[in-house]
Amino acid sequence: MITITIECLTDTGQVRHFMFSADLEVAFDQLNYFLSQEDQVLSAHLLDQKQRLELPLEAFDGQAFELPLASLKQQWEAVLRGPVRAHPE
Repeated sequence: MITITIECLTDTGQVRHFMFSADLEVAFDQLNYFLSQEDQVLSAHLLDQKQRLELPLEAFDGQAFELPLASLKQQWEAVLRGPVRAHPE
């Protein structure tokens, strides 16, 4: 589970802050929801343990993250399960 913080500017000029914790896919989908609303998202950060990572807002286009992340997970799990080949010298 991760925590996401979001800073938004409302149409009345008020800055609002949001924070929520969820699985990665759910958190990214929630950020996509904020970006689709009328308020302007100023920044978003991912907090994991003691690290803070600024999320590039241009990477979020309103599309769900669940299927692409599940596909990526299957791919790297397949690679990890694959045989290790020794390269002859």
